[in-house]
Amino acid sequence: MRCAIPSCLLAVALAGASPASAQDLIVDRRVVADFFQGPIVAAGRVVGMGGAYVGVAEGAAGHLANPAAFAVRAAPFAHDWFDWDVTLSLLNVSRDQQLDLGHGASQSFDDARFAQLGFNLKFGEHGLGVQSRGQDYVRRIDIVDTESGAIEQTTVTVKQTYVGLGYGQHYADGWWLGVLLYGGSAELSLSGGEAGRVNGGGLLLGALYAPPDARWRLGASARTSVVGQDVQAEVDPTALPPGIEVPDAVAVPWQLAVGASYRFGPRGGNVRPTFGHGEPEAGPRARRYVLLAADAVLTGPAPEAAVGPDALFGGDGRRSGRYPSLSLRVGVESEVWADLLVLRAGSYFEPDRYAAFDGRVHLTGGADVHLGELVWDWAAGVVIDWAPAYLNWGLGLGFWY
Repeated sequence: MRCAIPSCLLAVALAGASPASAQDLIVDRRVVADFFQGPIVAAGRVVGMGGAYVGVAEGAAGHLANPAAFAVRAAPFAHDWFDWDVTLSLLNVSRDQQLDLGHGASQSFDDARFAQLGFNLKFGEHGLGVQSRGQDYVRRIDIVDTESGAIEQTTVTVKQTYVGLGYGQHYADGWWLGVLLYGGSAELSLSGGEAGRVNGGGLLLGALYAPPDARWRLGASARTSVVGQDVQAEVDPTALPPGIEVPDAVAVPWQLAVGASYRFGPRGGNVRPTFGHGEPEAGPRARRYVLLAADAVLTGPAPEAAVGPDALFGGDGRRSGRYPSLSLRVGVESEVWADLLVLRAGSYFEPDRYAAFDGRVHLTGGADVHLGELVWDWAAGVVIDWAPAYLNWGLGLGFWY
């Protein structure tokens, strides 16, 4: 999965809110890395729809887009007191000559892997669950000994892990609210030895308005900004390979998103949930539908003098995040073969974090196939995200509903 280091350290929102206390690495100047997520890295359903999911907010796939999804009920289960959902996504990168960190980046990685697991339990009008995610990025650098001319290869690895705890609740007249509190770590290592680590956490808020019997929904989410300055390290900066630096601070900018969706077809619109306190619907619901969605995502500027994450690995050190960045996203989903096949397509604009009013357009797609019941009713999925110098693909597993 071609994703930018920024996304790999989304959880460097993880970079927690700890005060500066261990700036052991860089003593003569301040290096702040702007960890901006350009390419969309999420569950397969979200990526397949071009990231347009804030106004859908359904299922465990939607936790990171809009945490109201922790409580939102899919139509077939709106009349059950208890419900639960799980989704697993595994993404990888198609290897070629370049693994672009994001539009405008001057450096690239050689390999990247991504895994995400979402799980929730719903009790009546309440829902709670967990969201975990891990990402690895690898770059191999050849270092030439100036005296002997010998070449030694150093492997630079960025590992990010995080776990979040979320809660959502349904309110009267179609309102759903949710919150996700997450924490974890981001680690930089050189040929297996740790060079720097940042720990911390952040907060994501979400809301969805889905009036009963209407075919449309409106959603919004807000992520807090985080600046982590307590960088723990075990490597002397003079021992690092040329062009490699460990920052003394990382910043994850704030983010605001709004979205809308509309469902066509016999499956209908939003169901008025009874949560087990009313009579269930008679007979099976219609399956066929077409879902349209659109999002606008605004990401705030970075702290003054911040550089892009690629600058830590030999990049040109350009100023990153000088201005807010706007991403527009659209997607469509349809159950084209009733109770068997769902297809998705989408597109989104990835803004250039180094220059205003510039960026690249991504095209996305995906499919889910109904596998049938094996204790539970399962679906397997595939997803792809393409842009110039970028190809992200992967597989997923979740419930069919």
